[in-house]
Amino acid sequence: MTAETLTPTPPLAAWSDELDDLPAGVEITPRPFIAMADLKVEPGSPAVYAVAGHLGITLPTTPSTFVENESVTAIWLGPDEWLITSPF
Repeated sequence: MTAETLTPTPPLAAWSDELDDLPAGVEITPRPFIAMADLKVEPGSPAVYAVAGHLGITLPTTPSTFVENESVTAIWLGPDEWLITSPF
């Protein structure tokens, strides 16, 4: 008996036709298989600088903004909270 390799299926795969038919000006681009972590840390603290140094980015401090590099994205959620994402 041999084991078959499982093929990852993006969570929105079943919705691909509906996503393709969205009205002009509306676009949803699925980014499947993304690791996510919620980061809560005191702004201006040594921990912020340690995390930023480890991630290789400066955490954004402006509402509705993000900062990214080739391996990680930090999305500002609030004064002391960021969503950190990275592909598997």
